[in-house]
Amino acid sequence: MARIYGCHYELWDLNPLLGVLHEVAVQKPKDLDVASLLRQMQMSKETFVPKWRKLDYWFHEDFHQLLFRAWGFYHSLMDEYSKRLLVVPLLKVTRHFSYDDVQRQKLSKSPKAVQRVQALLKSDWKRKFFHMLEEEIIEVLKKLYEYQRYSPEHESSPPADVKYTVKAGVDTMSEKLEEEADILVTSPPYLQSHEYIRRAKMDLFWLGFSEEEIKRLSELEIPYRDVPPHRIRSEMYWKLRDRIDAHHLRRTFDNYFWAVVGALERLGEMVSSHMFLFVGRASMRGRSIPIDQIVVHCVTLTCLKSLPTRELALASCLSGVLCSLLLFVCVYLKLIYQKARALQQFLRIHLGLPYQPMAESNCHSQPACKRRNIRKLEMIDKKIIPRPPFPYTYQP
Repeated sequence: MARIYGCHYELWDLNPLLGVLHEVAVQKPKDLDVASLLRQMQMSKETFVPKWRKLDYWFHEDFHQLLFRAWGFYHSLMDEYSKRLLVVPLLKVTRHFSYDDVQRQKLSKSPKAVQRVQALLKSDWKRKFFHMLEEEIIEVLKKLYEYQRYSPEHESSPPADVKYTVKAGVDTMSEKLEEEADILVTSPPYLQSHEYIRRAKMDLFWLGFSEEEIKRLSELEIPYRDVPPHRIRSEMYWKLRDRIDAHHLRRTFDNYFWAVVGALERLGEMVSSHMFLFVGRASMRGRSIPIDQIVVHCVTLTCLKSLPTRELALASCLSGVLCSLLLFVCVYLKLIYQKARALQQFLRIHLGLPYQPMAESNCHSQPACKRRNIRKLEMIDKKIIPRPPFPYTYQP
């Protein structure tokens, strides 16, 4: 979205796939003879074998030669446009021909996936492979053309002077912003049991990464990495920590918040306007862990306390994503249209953020219908929205 509106942006992720996907997304679409490209793949003699010891465990041996030649063709392509257009479809079809259960969040073999492979083996699977590949390539082309039409301010393509930095496969917990940014948008990992590199490692192997490189990336994931202690200024954090008896769980709990809070406080020093943090509901041994409240307490009382122009907006990815995005829009609309203020206050209440009443003079200067809306919001704020157990304040 930043690119569409002509805004400079910077992307970070531990997963190297970010760089591949970004190259695909920002390229300007043009006509391509998909049938001709697939014929070249079928006739190609180039092969590529991933450096993966468990290749036989994840792929039936009958599929090996087809996949080796398909990926050999991909890695030998000199046309960068065709190569970028091919990479996502090839990754998706390759995974479909594996024993991976695509419905699960981790790379895992299941009876359902085994049945899918057995069904493929009983069919004309070579023809199906190229048919699926063709459909996926056409779908990518459609999405690229659709992306170009999203811009409301630029009729053709995003402006060429947009500056961007993409850091893929980097340790985001130690990276620093080299230039000041207006907005930071991030979504930290879940508290435990979500290994994102493990989910993506099948794709990384086919893209040419070695087991050593993937292992190095896995060791940088939270909360399995060693993190230096960091001061956590949250009463709720210490109350929950005291209830954790198991040493390994307490270490996981500490490492997670040391890493997330430390990174946000460090990066927040270079963010001039807003920080948006998307979090999901987490639990540990059946006990709910309110990540959002703990992070708000910590970050608000440190880097945001001395910088009144900054605002930290929290949203639950399970219930408040839409409202948080609307809030994001309203924050900027209010700079131009004061009428967006009432909607912004409603979204703040829905997200559980502190309500900011309008000045008395401004309230009385509004029409009667708007004054009623303001009083209604105040009533909702006082009677329904619970206040956090640990005080925090911020000013947008």
